[in-house]
Amino acid sequence: MDIFALLEFNEIIAKVKDLTKTELGGEYASGITCFKSEEEATYALNLVSEADSILTRFGSLPLAPSHKLAPLLDEAKRGNILTPHDFYLISADVLNIVKVNYYLKDKLDQAPLLKVMLSRENDLSELAKEIDKIITPNLLIKDNASHELARIRKNIMLSEDRLNKAAQGLISKYGSYLAESVITKRDGHFVIPIKTAYKNKVDGIIYDISNSGQTIFIEPAEIVALNSTLISYQNDELIEINRLLRELTLKTLHYEDEIINNNVLLAELDLIFAKATYGQKIKGFVPIFHKAKGLKFTKARHPLIDPELVVANTFNLRDDQFIIVISGPNAGGKTVALKTIGLLVLMAKSGLMLSVSEEPHLYFYNDVYASIGDEQSLSQNLSTFSSHVKRIGEIMRDANSDDLVLLDELATGTSPEEGEALALAIVSYLLNNHISSVISSHYSRLKEFAYKHDGIINASMAFDEKKLTPRYEYHEDVPGRSYGLVVAKRFGINEAVINEAEAFLSHGVYDFESTIGKLREEIRVLEEERAILAKKRHELAKKESELDKKLKRQSELEESFKSEKHERLEKEINEAIETLDSLVKSALSSGAKAHEIIELRQQIKDLGQTAQNETKTKVESLAIGDYVEVKKLHVKGEITRIKGDEYTVTLASGKILKVKGSDLDIAVRSTKKKEPTITVKGLNEDLSSVKPEINVIGMRVDEAISVLGPYLDRALLKRYPSVRIIHGFGTGALRRAIHDYLARLSFVKSYALAGEYEGQGGATIVTF
Repeated sequence: MDIFALLEFNEIIAKVKDLTKTELGGEYASGITCFKSEEEATYALNLVSEADSILTRFGSLPLAPSHKLAPLLDEAKRGNILTPHDFYLISADVLNIVKVNYYLKDKLDQAPLLKVMLSRENDLSELAKEIDKIITPNLLIKDNASHELARIRKNIMLSEDRLNKAAQGLISKYGSYLAESVITKRDGHFVIPIKTAYKNKVDGIIYDISNSGQTIFIEPAEIVALNSTLISYQNDELIEINRLLRELTLKTLHYEDEIINNNVLLAELDLIFAKATYGQKIKGFVPIFHKAKGLKFTKARHPLIDPELVVANTFNLRDDQFIIVISGPNAGGKTVALKTIGLLVLMAKSGLMLSVSEEPHLYFYNDVYASIGDEQSLSQNLSTFSSHVKRIGEIMRDANSDDLVLLDELATGTSPEEGEALALAIVSYLLNNHISSVISSHYSRLKEFAYKHDGIINASMAFDEKKLTPRYEYHEDVPGRSYGLVVAKRFGINEAVINEAEAFLSHGVYDFESTIGKLREEIRVLEEERAILAKKRHELAKKESELDKKLKRQSELEESFKSEKHERLEKEINEAIETLDSLVKSALSSGAKAHEIIELRQQIKDLGQTAQNETKTKVESLAIGDYVEVKKLHVKGEITRIKGDEYTVTLASGKILKVKGSDLDIAVRSTKKKEPTITVKGLNEDLSSVKPEINVIGMRVDEAISVLGPYLDRALLKRYPSVRIIHGFGTGALRRAIHDYLARLSFVKSYALAGEYEGQGGATIVTF
């Protein structure tokens, strides 16, 4: 049986494929399968992990749609000439990988595997130049693709001009015979529409007749020679174009291996980032394989169920355990639990992230076998039970201790006694052979068997006995009731019948099921009490947090009061010093001794220093927002972060220092007069003449750069979000010089060749 279809893994593959952007990447996604070894799967997962990190930090990969190029090159090897569209696809692929490389190159320090992958890129810039020399972005052949083509097209233009002039003269000459005063073409020949009645009035060649028969299209004899000359030139043009495309095809084949390599590399990157993107969509984690048997999926969610509806469950199979037996009500989620476990194992083996809430761990199971749901085979004339046991027989034959087995509703579809006995024997076989298995069942003796044997876990799906509805919650270490009679009563079976059914139950079965029910009720009560305790714990933590905030606020107010007090004192001292300075001159002129005045001034300064010293506190009292002095450097700033004994101090200049607390003293904020305002030249300049584009076509490189500098400054001042630089196509030297210059400008956020309607390769869009 197709395990991918049974566990709906094909739907996961389809979702990953939808996230790919390249044709070949989509094919790779369609071919996703389980890796054969743990090493291969781990390598693939590490690549996805690196891509996930890049997507989280920097956003999506700038990967444009890309076509498979191998078929085009195969056609070329068979002697076919590549078309302009074919060359466009090849050239687009070159540009695509250049963009991807440019985006990733400074982000790969923490992505060593992707870095190695990207090192496989081949430089095809020379081939791109060859294509660009001949083919326009509109897929036409350039006039200057060759001297011969330029000559031919000039002759075509002259011939068409002569023909138009001659034809205009003929319209005047044969005006009275014309059905319409126009010149048109038929089969590549210039013709004029003549009324049928006057066809003998015009000497020439008839090329067409209108549907009504009232008009014939004649190439007048006067322009036959001119038409023939034009057609001859046009044929020469086709021959020259064919020659150019053939030469370009042969040049392209020289790069066949490099083209295929880059095309494949883009597809591989596409698949890796599509996997990572899907992982983020399901809020997934990259799984870790370990050597010990078992698995741990914390709050696992089935990735195909609506996130708003899915119930997350934790599945844990330790290395000393081999089997989980899940019991519980019908439609209670047992099958979904089996499928979730199996699907997540397949996803991990295929290099995909898993929809869990913590890093998942699991053993690398060689194969996953399953018998799930109604497998009745009409084609083989097998009943549901026959098909079920046939599949189990195949599993028991093929599975070993390195595999994972999933069995849904084990051994149902026959008499309960025989089915239960068969189920016990199958579970015993799986346990004795240490085959990891997850099994769902309603059989009471199987639950009892699991309870009595080491290596088997009893688990269940919860049921709300008050509402009589399933809760879809997985509980470990406790079996579940089937609630068949409870549900039957809910849906209308009268109480007398229910009571008689309970009487028919064997005492052992009834007592066992009753015990399970009581145990589950006790668990429910404990869970409710635990929820209440958790709520109270949360409320207590909230109150503690509020108290901490109040204490911190009180401390801040005290510090603020001290700071304000010392600021006032310093202000008074500074005013006293200024007053004293003004008195010095008059005192000196009156004969006072200078050293006495200086001593008095120093005493006042010392008073100020004493006030500052009083503000110095122990390191333990320093807090974020305090204004401090870095003693060794004699600079002041504000504490913006504290990590242990490391204090981050931000200076007024914006510079950030990291120092120990012992190197800091509380400081008083400066009361110096404000520095004079600095006026930046150009801010008040008239910018009305600054346009959102500049044309530098025809300029030398140095001229263009000297013009661009002031222009970009003024455009930035005018707050343009972006501008266009028109540099033309030419040899590309001017464009490259401009791009090199833009790359060095810190205020340029990005730059790229213009779009289809903005000048394409002849212009560059600069974003500030």
